[in-house]
Amino acid sequence: MSQIKATYEVNLFGAMRLFEAVIPHMKVAGKGHLVSIASLAGFRGAPKAGVYCSSKAALIAFTESLRLDLKDSGIAVTLINPGFIKTPLTDQNRFKMPFLLSLDGGGHCIFKAIQCQKAIFSFPFPMAALAFLGRLMPAWLYDGIIRRFKNDKEAI
Repeated sequence: MSQIKATYEVNLFGAMRLFEAVIPHMKVAGKGHLVSIASLAGFRGAPKAGVYCSSKAALIAFTESLRLDLKDSGIAVTLINPGFIKTPLTDQNRFKMPFLLSLDGGGHCIFKAIQCQKAIFSFPFPMAALAFLGRLMPAWLYDGIIRRFKNDKEAI
């Protein structure tokens, strides 16, 4: 249970606490820009990644709700859903990571999305398109496709 709590603390509750602290000040100022870094993994569950996927799914829903709630406040809200970016964390993965981006490449994409104040930005495009299609698939089809991908991690 401690790994579950730690993942949710970092991936969800950290952003919630930060936003809770700054939104009142942004409302007074009549401007601001909130940015969440979620993940394409939040679009659907993946084998042996239930905690990570669900924490990112919760962040996606939270950020989308904030965008709607703050629409007329002058506060921009950007939700970023990256695929795999090469970092020390992803270096620990023991499975194939399609469309893996360099840290500089991923960082550049994120910077441009923030600069343009995009509402939602999911990338890289091929991985985002596959993740989006995965959301639309019936469970029997999604399950048949996703179980072909190997993940050596321990399941919780």
